[in-house]
Amino acid sequence: MNFSTITLDDIELLFRLAKDDYPDLSLEKVAGKHDKSGYDKVGEKLKTIADAINEEYGSLFGPFHSVKSTGNAIGIGGKLGRLWSGVFKGNENKQYSAQITVGIDHHARLLYLGFFFGSAYSKNAEPLRRKQLEDGLTRLGGIMYKAIQTDSKIRHVLDGLLELGFKCYVKEQRVSLEEWIENLNIDPKISSINIFFRPDKNNKVDEELIRYYISVCVPLMSIFPDNLMESSKRREYLPRPRTPEERAIQAARKTIIGIKGEEFAMDYERKRLAVLKLTGRGYPKHIAAISDVFHYDICSFDRRVGEIHIEVKTTARHQSDPLSKVAYMSAQEYEFYKSHKESYRLYRVYDIFGEPEIQEVDLNEISFITDNYRIIISV
Repeated sequence: MNFSTITLDDIELLFRLAKDDYPDLSLEKVAGKHDKSGYDKVGEKLKTIADAINEEYGSLFGPFHSVKSTGNAIGIGGKLGRLWSGVFKGNENKQYSAQITVGIDHHARLLYLGFFFGSAYSKNAEPLRRKQLEDGLTRLGGIMYKAIQTDSKIRHVLDGLLELGFKCYVKEQRVSLEEWIENLNIDPKISSINIFFRPDKNNKVDEELIRYYISVCVPLMSIFPDNLMESSKRREYLPRPRTPEERAIQAARKTIIGIKGEEFAMDYERKRLAVLKLTGRGYPKHIAAISDVFHYDICSFDRRVGEIHIEVKTTARHQSDPLSKVAYMSAQEYEFYKSHKESYRLYRVYDIFGEPEIQEVDLNEISFITDNYRIIISV
């Protein structure tokens, strides 16, 4: 799966162009030929990602139509429009279809990628044709709603996206997964499940990360028929084995979630100790950053019991998500908890890639369920 690399310079170019006004609706007239050429080149780079999706996954979950943003770069109001590319399916017009889209949010200076429903906008369509397209988009939303209710594999895909840090949006407002699903049956347009990410330390957007994010969201396209107008049937989604590279990225992503949660909890503890005027004692200590052999994450202080031992469990899910209340503990962590109940604290960090919140969990309000077993081979 080969495509052009998106760089920090590409994103910064769009950020700079977005600062200007374009009263004549002409990018070149205000920005000049050089920047207009640069803008077009970034669009072509994004198109190579869409073409790669089509080539890699079209036979599995397609067929797809590969497209990029076209027309005037300047939108209504004389402002720079978003630059994007992607593949679509289910209707003959992208704006009324199911999509996998990658683009640049020039205001936030981020790349975004994910599953989208179109905006249901077509200024040139006749009223009757527009109504047919809108009805088609509504049907696609209903098809996805039904698939989520009846196909556990599809629900598993959605839950997996949220675990990685994908977020649900309806008309650019963040919502819970359950709210997003319910909206499918009402008005699916301008709804999405996507993720934002930045260039790495080499000032490039990690190509392996793009490949991985595509691989985890593109199976959603199996839900939809090739074209509603042709009464074609949906394809059955058969999960494919993860490549070693994808499994490595998934493991790294989970590690990053844990580390970020611990860092957030460390900052929370510093502020808590400062309020209590308990600074200057060397607390808090990030124990997990030293080694995992201690079976807890942070050592801090409490006036009543003295030294306390904090276990931090982190999720990318929002606190309102019921599955955010489920966390996992190793056997060693559990044994440490049992032997240090007086000094033990459990912190749950929610929405680590959004607006993180921390909960000091009441240990009387938790339950433990045996989830796995250790196997010892005696021969």
